[in-house]
Amino acid sequence: MSLFGRIGSALGGGAIGSILYNQKSQRDKHKGMNRVQRMAAEASARGGSAEDEYWNRIKSFDPMESARASSMASFEDFREGLGEDITSLRGNQVGRGRLDTGFGMEDEDRLVRGGLRDLNREIARNSMQGAQMQMGVNRDIGDYGERVTGRGVDLLMSEKDRKAQEKASKRAMWGQLGGAVLGTAGKALAGGGGG
Repeated sequence: MSLFGRIGSALGGGAIGSILYNQKSQRDKHKGMNRVQRMAAEASARGGSAEDEYWNRIKSFDPMESARASSMASFEDFREGLGEDITSLRGNQVGRGRLDTGFGMEDEDRLVRGGLRDLNREIARNSMQGAQMQMGVNRDIGDYGERVTGRGVDLLMSEKDRKAQEKASKRAMWGQLGGAVLGTAGKALAGGGGG
């Protein structure tokens, strides 16, 4: 077991030992690479991890559930507020002699209708916000897919270009070598035939 592995074990497999061991593992994995290649590989690994986290979070986010929860909270606020408002209204009606009259019921109806109107507006607003968030999530997933696909195509094209350059370079090298050999042979033949 490596030093970092022993440190990790000594620390009870804790986070510090694990980090040290993982850093050593990463260094071992990148042996034989130059500094730029190593940095690119590490950045790619971090980028892949961030992409995975982004993908998991965006797929698990349910904006309509958020809108539903917000609407339920609005309903609970309405219910509590209505109870307090009716209690206050009834206290006020006692003093004005309206409690056991038709006017008292009318006052309560007006209070309930106004509260329900406000609640419906709040629920409609929450639903619209949920729909807008859902559209945003859909757009973000599409953008993410486009970026990943584009990156994959770029990698394929750069590999194809690299292979084409490598092939052209070899062809040029063999052409130069062949030209040098033929040129030397031609000079030797031309020089040998004239003398």
